[in-house]
Amino acid sequence: MKYVYFCLFLIMSFSVQASEIKNVRIQQIAMNHDQGDFVFIKLETAPSRASCSTNGAWDYTLSLKDETYNSMYAMLLAAFMAGKQVNIGGTGTCNEFSQIESISSFFVN
Repeated sequence: MKYVYFCLFLIMSFSVQASEIKNVRIQQIAMNHDQGDFVFIKLETAPSRASCSTNGAWDYTLSLKDETYNSMYAMLLAAFMAGKQVNIGGTGTCNEFSQIESISSFFVN
């Protein structure tokens, strides 16, 4: 029985906390050829951060490695240029850049 409790404890301790923020404007977008095929995103209000997200300068990254992400980038850029508020959901992981959470969902309000 102790083994079962120990296994449950391990599983729960490795759970991922994805961030989410609503009704916020994008403050800054950046790309850097030397960093890789993704976009850095800074919001007017910082989200609650995933445990891997320790970089205070940027809030999220968005991969540009497939058509779905490229469509999300087009929406993100349009929202940024129009000054629209957005909702962003993170993955809870830092895939593109080891210290910044990756985006999983994006909505324009």
